[in-house]
Parts: sequence; structure tokens; C-alpha cells
Amino acid sequence: MKNALKKFLTPERKLIISFVSETLLWIVLLLFPIFALAFGQRPGAPSPYVMTTCSFFVYALILAHHGYRNRYNLILSLNDYISSGLFIIAAIVLLVLGANSATLVALMAFFYALFILRRIPRLVVYHKPRHILFAILLWVLLGVFIITVFTDEALTLGIMVLDLAILSIAIVNIMAIAFSRIKLGVLLKIIRKTFVGEILFGLITLIFVFSLLFYTMEEGFATYGDALWYSFAVVTTIGFGDFFAKGLIGRLLTVILGIYGIIVVAALTSVIVNFYQESTKLSDVDTQNKPVTLDEIAREAEKDMDAKTEEQPKEGKNS
Repeated sequence: MKNALKKFLTPERKLIISFVSETLLWIVLLLFPIFALAFGQRPGAPSPYVMTTCSFFVYALILAHHGYRNRYNLILSLNDYISSGLFIIAAIVLLVLGANSATLVALMAFFYALFILRRIPRLVVYHKPRHILFAILLWVLLGVFIITVFTDEALTLGIMVLDLAILSIAIVNIMAIAFSRIKLGVLLKIIRKTFVGEILFGLITLIFVFSLLFYTMEEGFATYGDALWYSFAVVTTIGFGDFFAKGLIGRLLTVILGIYGIIVVAALTSVIVNFYQESTKLSDVDTQNKPVTLDEIAREAEKDMDAKTEEQPKEGKNS
């Protein structure tokens, strides 16, 4: 049974299982702050405090997963396992105590403080400027939190900010897992060659400027947000139909924005195609220059040894 399991769990399959399991955990964590923000105030729904506290259990599982993944680095592994245990203990204690001003402050303080303290071992291991900057920003965030929790109104806002922080962390990590195999150097090189950055900047500028024109010149847009929504629908060629331009100038601006949206879609398509072509070329070069498996490495080593043994008799005869 063990041998069959070892044969099945190849390194590639282990990597896939690790990616899928971690992604699913982050998605589950993503649901708790969404429910807390969307349904927390509805009658009969669990309070935002309960859903936010329950998210600690999922976060503890994620940290335990990281601890197992970092088992070859003692500092990071212990950091993840200890953090996981602290999250579980804190979640149990906070759920037992229930929601009040003291536990709300403790809930927010614990999350921010532990999230910041977890960065210290990574600073010790990596010494990268972005890790140092990120840690400084988190300490600033904790300081702002401590200043703003002394009023009852700030506590409600603080829970919302905490849910948004957990939501942002989950989204960032899901995106990081999804794009972890992308070679950013190749992608940036293609973006510079195809001028997609300039095209996207022009599109964003047009959206905001044209939305202002729609809002001021068209009667069908009650707010600037409605105009932005309409511009988005035009650029993406979705066309929901909930808003539309009636005047001549508004229709002309819509045509210009729609044409520019088609250009952007074509440019992005070319970037994606070129990126995959370049990535395929690089992977082919890597497979040609480097042995892929341990057997191939052993064969290369045997060839080198055979070549050296053939050269030694020739050198002896010449001498």
C-alpha cells in the first residue's frame, strides 16, 4: 500500500495537490468576510463578530499548511505552526467570551499584531527591501488601529476594516497562487515591446474623462458612478442596457470609447499569445540544456566518466 502510494504521489502530483488544497482554503477564508460584510446585519444571520472569529480557524489551517510546506526551513516552519496554534486558541476564547467592546478590540488587536509579528522571521531569513517596507506599513496600520478604537463608532468600522483586510489577504494569495508559474520578466518584456502599458493608461484616462462628460452632458446619468458603470459596459462591449446615451455628443463619445475598447482587447490578445510563445521557447531551451530526471543526470555523468577514461590511455601513449 505504501509503495503504491509513493508511486502515485510523484513530485508533480504533490505540487498539484498542494496548490489545489491551498487555493481551496483561501477560497473558504474568502467567504467568511464576504458573509460578514454582506449578511451580518440581516435578521437571523450570524453576527460579523462570529463569522470573523470563525475565519481564524480557516487561517490556522492555512498556516499549518504553510508550516508543512516550509518544513525544510526550521524558522519559517516553527513560525507558521506557532501562529496556527495561536489563531485556534484565540478563536476559541473569543467565541466563548462573546461580542462586546473588549473582545472586539482584542479580536482586531490580535489579528493585526500576530500578522505583523509573523513578518519578523521572514525579515531574518530573506532581508529583502519589500519585506521591510511591508512590515513598516503593517506597523503603521496597527498604530492607526490603536488610535481609532477608543470610540464605539470606531469599533463597528474597525470590524469592517478587519473583514476587508482578511478579504484582501485572501484575494492577493489566490492571485499569487494562480500567477505563480508566470514568468514576469518575459511578460514585462512583451508589454514594453507591444506598448500595452501606454494603451491601458490611455483607456483608463478615457474612461474617467468620458464618464465625467457623460455625467455632465447626459440626463440619463444621475451620479458619476452611473457614468463610470456605463463606460465600463461600453469598453468591455457587454452593453447591459440599464444606461444609455441619448444626445449626439454622448453617442459620439460612446463610439470612440467602444472602438478604443476593441483596440485594447486586440492588444491584450496579442500579449497573451506572444507570452505563451516565448514561454514555450524558454521551456524548450531549458529541457534541451538541462537533464530533466535523475536517471538522465546519471547517464550524463557516466558519459563524462567514459570520456575521461578514454582520454587517459591516449595521454599515456603520447608521453
